[in-house]
Amino acid sequence: MIEKMINRLAKGLLDISSLWLFGIMLLVGTDVFLRYTFDSPISGALEISEQTVVILTFLCFAYTAIENRHIRTIAVITRLPPSFRSLADFLALFMMILLLTLMVWQTSKEAWESFSIREVRMGIISVPIYPTKIAIPIGLFIAWIHYLLAFITQFKAARKTK
Repeated sequence: MIEKMINRLAKGLLDISSLWLFGIMLLVGTDVFLRYTFDSPISGALEISEQTVVILTFLCFAYTAIENRHIRTIAVITRLPPSFRSLADFLALFMMILLLTLMVWQTSKEAWESFSIREVRMGIISVPIYPTKIAIPIGLFIAWIHYLLAFITQFKAARKTK
């Protein structure tokens, strides 16, 4: 049940990211058109698109994990015997959970500090940074839950085979 909810949430964030990417595509396309046609670019288009890349990346992070599409190096793992391969997968999941725990903790602190002072990026226009910093721990946390559930599932499977 939790797994289905996380999958739906990750898919929802992917859909939001897709719409957001479409909007940024229109913004950048319009900015380029206005810049070269009328010599009148959209103020802040660069700053907005820079912040958006980070938001898109981290909101899609969990969905990429669920679909098992992250870049993996398997040259050594595929040559191991099945029992060692299972152990290596188990350790990799454990390390991923540990790493994501630290990342969620630190990025949450950064997001809170940024939100509390309403941090902005100074440029042609002031673009808020705190939405970007809030998106990072959200995407990481959903991925953390996915990896934790995968770890528990693999642990239960390993205990049944003993």
